Amino acid sequence: MTLDQDWSKLRSKKEGGRETVPLYMKKQISILVNDDALSDIHGIGSRLSSAGLEQTKVLKDAGVITGLIDENSIEALRGYPGVSAIEEAREFQLPPPNSDVQ
Repeated sequence: MTLDQDWSKLRSKKEGGRETVPLYMKKQISILVNDDALSDIHGIGSRLSSAGLEQTKVLKDAGVITGLIDENSIEALRGYPGVSAIEEAREFQLPPPNSDVQ
C-alpha cells in the first residue's frame, strides 16, 4: 500500500449524496434518550443516523445510543425530539513509561 492510498482513506467521500467526514474529525458520543421516548429508541436512532450519526450501539434498557459524528454536527443533535443529553467521550494521554511524571 502506498502513501497515496493511505491518505485517500482520510479524505472526505461522497456517500448517499452526502459528503462523509474523515474519521480523525469525528467524535465518539453517547446520547441519552428521554424516558418517555424509550419505546421509540430505534426510531430516534434512525433519525439521528439521517442527521449524520454513525451508530455503534443502541442500549435500549439504559436509554443510550452511542456513535460517531462530525464534531461540527454535535450541537444540531441536541435539539432532536427524544434527546435528553449528549456527552462526548473524554480523551487522555498517559506519559511514556520512562518519563519523569508517573
